[in-house]
Amino acid sequence: MAEISCYETENNQSIHTLVLSDEGKNLTAFWVRYICGYGLDTSFNPIYVLENVIPQFDSSFNYIIIEEDEWDYGDSVRAFYTPIENTITVRCDIYDQAMDGFNMA
Repeated sequence: MAEISCYETENNQSIHTLVLSDEGKNLTAFWVRYICGYGLDTSFNPIYVLENVIPQFDSSFNYIIIEEDEWDYGDSVRAFYTPIENTITVRCDIYDQAMDGFNMA
């Protein structure tokens, strides 16, 4: 359902990230919506979850927002989770879009 994978970016950097299967993504989305009190037919604000919900369950969790001109992970990578650091790294424009209400959840 989940595995840790290592990816090399366009600049030969390695990213260790958690990769969920489709089943794992669906299960995770279900529980996040349930815990946050959202129904299955409404969207939710992922930034609210990132900033307010996850830290309540995991005090070691953190997130990093990186400016687009400093993003060295390629255009196809918009955000990633680093299990060893327990950190989600998000490209700034993606964070801004989520803050404006656009999300893929």
